[in-house]
Amino acid sequence: MEGEASALTPPTAHLPDAVAGLVDSTLEALRSSPVVDVHVHTIGMQPSVTGCCIHSSVFSWWHPVNKVKQAFFQSGLGIKSMGEDADRQMVARLVDLSTGIAGRLGPNGYRCVLLPFDAVYTKSGVLSEDQTAVYVPNTYVESIASQHPSIFTAACSVHPYREDALAELRRCRAAGTRVVKWLPNTQFIDPSSELCDGFYDELVRLDMVLLCHTGEEHSITFCGVDDSLGNPLRLRRALDRGVRVVLAHCGSEGSNPDLDLAPECPVTENFRLCIRLLHDARYKGRVFADISALPTFRRAHYILDLLRSPELHETLIYGSDYPVPCVPLVVRTKVLTRLGLMLEPDRVLLDTLFAHNPLLANLVLMRLVSCRAGVASQCPCFTVAVWPTFFDGTCSHKQKKKKKKKKKKLCVDTAGFFFFFFFFSSQSATAREFFKGRRTCESP
Repeated sequence: MEGEASALTPPTAHLPDAVAGLVDSTLEALRSSPVVDVHVHTIGMQPSVTGCCIHSSVFSWWHPVNKVKQAFFQSGLGIKSMGEDADRQMVARLVDLSTGIAGRLGPNGYRCVLLPFDAVYTKSGVLSEDQTAVYVPNTYVESIASQHPSIFTAACSVHPYREDALAELRRCRAAGTRVVKWLPNTQFIDPSSELCDGFYDELVRLDMVLLCHTGEEHSITFCGVDDSLGNPLRLRRALDRGVRVVLAHCGSEGSNPDLDLAPECPVTENFRLCIRLLHDARYKGRVFADISALPTFRRAHYILDLLRSPELHETLIYGSDYPVPCVPLVVRTKVLTRLGLMLEPDRVLLDTLFAHNPLLANLVLMRLVSCRAGVASQCPCFTVAVWPTFFDGTCSHKQKKKKKKKKKKLCVDTAGFFFFFFFFSSQSATAREFFKGRRTCESP
């Protein structure tokens, strides 16, 4: 991906023979199962058209870091002009990339879980526009998924401090949503707070899954960030109440106090805290981690840890953290070759593929990494994104038998793990309609 200038090469453009051969050989084993990306962000900039908004600071050179992030993501998202069809351009780009992958995988195809992004609410349940960096309504994501049901499934984002949080959660579930997305660091949600207890109980009752960011956040930071809220151990409260939790990014950025070792609470890598939760026998079958963002240059070294931990592979779920793969400089393939995770000839071909279809390139990247490490041959159901039934009852999953027990064991895949994010950030998305009418997010 290094050195590639354009993120907007048509995904349907003809692939060079060598690149096409790499894609076909790498994805061959995936054609028997549905490949699903559980971490695909949506974004919107047209409040009068879609109800979405982004904090005004991202469009101002008075905030140069935010402005640069906006420019990079505008390009990666396929937005050529900032007119009233900007959000439509973004959706069209994602549809093109996704259908390009589906065409390569055959009848089982490829699907994405689209993530909205709710606003910030105070502990008293009051909407805080000044702290809201991004807002993407649940209803907007639902409308996109309904227009493309073969490739998109809608998640929801509901801030637990909202007065109508439980009502909105029920509405989303009735609409077919199974996944709730939080980014505590910038939505200012404390997962360990008793304020979340009623929300957790409702998640269990409705049979929904919490996909929660873990680790530091470097993307949606326009209105402040509290990385202590990204401490994976704060999610013990949810797990103890029976919630099924997916630890996004495996906590692969930063460190936090080890809350299990109070009162000393030594500072520990978030990744190590995530691994502890994944190993906790009390949460077996209820705690998972998605591997989105791991191939980025600051996180890639954690790939080695996961590849060397086969006992964790059945807890890992594939995610891309789109639109990050579409942003140049985020996934540095040379870092992967230096770590011994990829051969140089494959890296060169992969960089070409990134210019054609970044989502497809990341899928191939993950498969290459697992095959290079010999993991794919060790785990028969190690495909790349077997989609657990708790995300969507209409999708199948693979299972493998245990010799001494008649039960079947869910093997949520990891063939590809490893994904991207960071550097110039990773736009999130979340939602519900509170910015009614044409209201935009105001700069503080």
